[in-house]
Amino acid sequence: MIEIEGEWASGKTITQVNSEKCKRAEEVGKIEKAVAALSISEKAPFIVLSKVLEEAYVPVGTSVENLAAMIGNVVGNHRISFSDEKLPFEGAMHNKAMHVTVICRDYAINQAPDSSKMNSNMFLELVTLDGSDSVSSPELVSRARNLWIESCQDLTRFLLTNETETLHIWYCKNLEILCVACGTQMASLTIYEGKKLKRLPEGLPFNLQLLEIGYCKKLVNDRKKWRLQRLPSLRELWIEHDGSDEEIVGGENWELPCSIQRLTIHNLKTLSSQLLKSLTSLEYLCTEELPQIQSLLEQQLPSLLSELGLYNHDEFHSLPTEGLQHLTSLRRLDISYCPQLQSLPESVLPSSLSELNIKDCPNLQSLPVKGIPSSLSKLSIRNCPLLEPLVEFDKGEYWPEVAHTSTIEIDDDYL
Repeated sequence: MIEIEGEWASGKTITQVNSEKCKRAEEVGKIEKAVAALSISEKAPFIVLSKVLEEAYVPVGTSVENLAAMIGNVVGNHRISFSDEKLPFEGAMHNKAMHVTVICRDYAINQAPDSSKMNSNMFLELVTLDGSDSVSSPELVSRARNLWIESCQDLTRFLLTNETETLHIWYCKNLEILCVACGTQMASLTIYEGKKLKRLPEGLPFNLQLLEIGYCKKLVNDRKKWRLQRLPSLRELWIEHDGSDEEIVGGENWELPCSIQRLTIHNLKTLSSQLLKSLTSLEYLCTEELPQIQSLLEQQLPSLLSELGLYNHDEFHSLPTEGLQHLTSLRRLDISYCPQLQSLPESVLPSSLSELNIKDCPNLQSLPVKGIPSSLSKLSIRNCPLLEPLVEFDKGEYWPEVAHTSTIEIDDDYL
């Protein structure tokens, strides 16, 4: 069975067509030809296609017959190729952007559209290289607006061109050098499990808005060289570490730009209250596995926080009485997987709080019922066996104090 669906150039969706009688793509060519987006999925006969080319967005004028030729090329040569005869001149030179999505697993990409024959507005919307042996055509990568590189173990260095806006690099354990071209427009950078990568690229663009670093030990442990304070547009920072970080030698401070609004930190034991206080625009803070969490909460967190998440803190016993009171903008508080947490003091919750979510805290046995703010509209409690009987509908000790809350969820049951 062959399924075809897509969009007109105007954006109007084409009704999905299922044809069990058609065995080859050419036989359904008469159904819809002038599509701006074309997606083909099938069980047979082009099984290789499903592994290599999952989705292709081609210009108006590229017929299903030409797409069939591309399929044959993939099946025959285990290559993805965009040659002139398969990409007509009128398609290459039209004034609309070209969108091509490529999923490449264990195959090489050896040819891209000839840039000299392309309209300057022509680009590849998404290119995903998953375990690709090689990329011998830099033109394909250079035209990608969104680039995903995953499990490419032969990749040791990579130069990002100025067309790419989003770059994801996952599980490339041999990547050592990452560079960016001058003038790049990259707004988002994600690097996960880059075990040999020691530093971020020199000259990160000023317009970078999102930076995610996960399990890059050498990179995080040399974070003083990141110089992120030079990035005035950085809005979100996400770091997932293994706890191997040490205090920076020489007493130098790790500086972050005050523009950061969202911060997620996992197992970075040297995160200091001084650094948090410098983030005067911070609205969202998520912490996980921080041995210093108790002391951080005892210090004043940035006053503009509206969401706070506390996850997987084994040494967390109780929220400090005055730790959250000054957070007059805090709307949501999440506490999860804190096995040693036993109580929440009466005066701990700020008057602005509207949502309280508590999950997997087996020793938590009390809530600050006398101090629950009237603004609270949602209370969710899951897997807290000592707490749940206290808020039982119409029976629990705490029920009269929480009954005014519009949404109460106990282990997926709404009261």
